[in-house]
Amino acid sequence: MASPGNIGTGVLSQLASAQESSLTNAELQAVLAARENTPPLLLRFTSDTSYDVLDNSDPLAPVDLVPPLNNLSFLPGRANPVLSAPADSQVLASSAAFSQAPVLGAVGSTSNGNPGETVSITTTDPLTSTVSSEIVNLLGSESAATAALRLGAVAGVEATANNEIVVSVLDDGVGPPLQVGLNGIDLTSATSGPVPIPVTADFLAGRINNLLGASGVVASAQGSTLNVRSVRGDDIVLQNISAGADTLLISSANGAAATTLINGGQEATTAGTVSLFMPANISVASSAGFFANSSAQSNPAFLGYDMTISGAPQAGDRFSVTPGSFGVGDNRNVLALAQLQTASIQKSGNASISDIYNRLIGEVGSSTSAARIDREAADSLLLQSQQRASSISGVNLDEEAARLLQYEQVYNASARIISIARSTFDTLIAAFS
Repeated sequence: MASPGNIGTGVLSQLASAQESSLTNAELQAVLAARENTPPLLLRFTSDTSYDVLDNSDPLAPVDLVPPLNNLSFLPGRANPVLSAPADSQVLASSAAFSQAPVLGAVGSTSNGNPGETVSITTTDPLTSTVSSEIVNLLGSESAATAALRLGAVAGVEATANNEIVVSVLDDGVGPPLQVGLNGIDLTSATSGPVPIPVTADFLAGRINNLLGASGVVASAQGSTLNVRSVRGDDIVLQNISAGADTLLISSANGAAATTLINGGQEATTAGTVSLFMPANISVASSAGFFANSSAQSNPAFLGYDMTISGAPQAGDRFSVTPGSFGVGDNRNVLALAQLQTASIQKSGNASISDIYNRLIGEVGSSTSAARIDREAADSLLLQSQQRASSISGVNLDEEAARLLQYEQVYNASARIISIARSTFDTLIAAFS
């Protein structure tokens, strides 16, 4: 859900379960495992076109995922899928020591410490098992930003870069004022407005966002602690250009503890980190530099869910994601079930369930009518057969009954004649007696 303080027009879609019907058993198990192990997430926009995905188990202190998902690209004005990586995708996040150890020296004399490297990217075709390789030579002192651009040009590889330091501002407000520079820009120049004494972390964060925000460098402050980040992965060159005793202390570089104290006249250059997102059929080998001690890990972007962010979010906008938190009032499952009535999912996608049902009703009706006609025809044949059998056998009950009546009448008439004859005979005998 969107944070109430968002100023952009970004909209996060509700969570939708990954399509499980087409998954193999192994893929389905991966989906279920991902859902079970997914922490609450925070999508934090670092610019209009980039965002981070953080572990939001502690809403007061979100932290990077392992491996991190930072500086992911976003295209304003369209629906951008997020957290929808394939189940077998992997991340190779650089863990080079030079990215976690700022290089200290006189102002204008330092580099980022990157020794350069040869990166070999090998792809195995999943159908033919054909193996192909591509070599990318990264130069010494090359920034994470340019390294990501070059590595991301390899087919099947998506690359992002990031650079972040945490600085303690140690200004006691006594003596010559603290003067701070960042990437060659004087943050404490009076030409940009009044400068407080002592210089505070909050003041420096405001100057950084105003003067360097367009180049992808953003900052925030909490007390005397200043967080500086290049969302594109450019080198961060922090300079103490003052003549006094005030100092700057880098206490963290790209997530690793550091103790780099920058005195007056000194600078510290910090290299960024690079993350490669790729399918399981791609492997990476390196001679040194960013990826010398790195190994690929499963992609935390695969969480068993899909979602999109649309609109135009702005830097600082936040979206929290907790699996299952959108259930109340969500009728999408019911709507999806209703859509099955007219969806073309039968007959190789050429008919809907409604079409099949209507066709079945018609077929059952036709079969029932045909059966009724056949039964009536059979009854007629049965009657005709019975009549024919009766005519052949010569026995007709009606005729026999009529004959019995006729015989009865003849019998009765004969009996009457006999009775009359007897009476006449008796009368004659009596007359002659």
